[in-house]
Amino acid sequence: MNTPQGLLREGIPLAHLKIGECIVSTRPLLVSTVLGSCVSVSFHHPATRTGAIFHAMLPTQTMSRDAGICCKFVDSAMDLVVVRLGRLGISLTGLECKLFGGAFTIQPERKDHVRQVVDVGSKNVDMAREILAKLKLRILAEDVLGRYGRKLFFATHTGEVWVRSVSCSSPAGAA
Repeated sequence: MNTPQGLLREGIPLAHLKIGECIVSTRPLLVSTVLGSCVSVSFHHPATRTGAIFHAMLPTQTMSRDAGICCKFVDSAMDLVVVRLGRLGISLTGLECKLFGGAFTIQPERKDHVRQVVDVGSKNVDMAREILAKLKLRILAEDVLGRYGRKLFFATHTGEVWVRSVSCSSPAGAA
């Protein structure tokens, strides 16, 4: 079984995925990102060893005037990834999908008062699940919601994902 460190030792390049970005790769690549309330969906096509992932911070483009950054929103990020995979001749059939993120990172003592208003994380997860279902894509694995953020590594060529919890209550804010 691979590990992120092992893949790096093998010379697999590392890419850092930031908020509002997506990556589609036909070559082996190790992608890292840190999620708080944001979500990522990894897509892997085993037959072609192609992988894709995005890092979205809001469920839909309708929640912002900044619609120019397509992968900033779950709905448009999904659309963009599906289009890019299609351009590579990859159909949705056979895609393996995994869902991550959506933490509720507000301080615990404030949770009950504000959850319905500011729980963007659960809205992101709901939107990702809804779109994947409409596309008839099954979620093979997920690590979502909760009170902690996540650091993840995704190997585009194998579809493997490694996740560990990270605190989102640091003075610097949520990651």
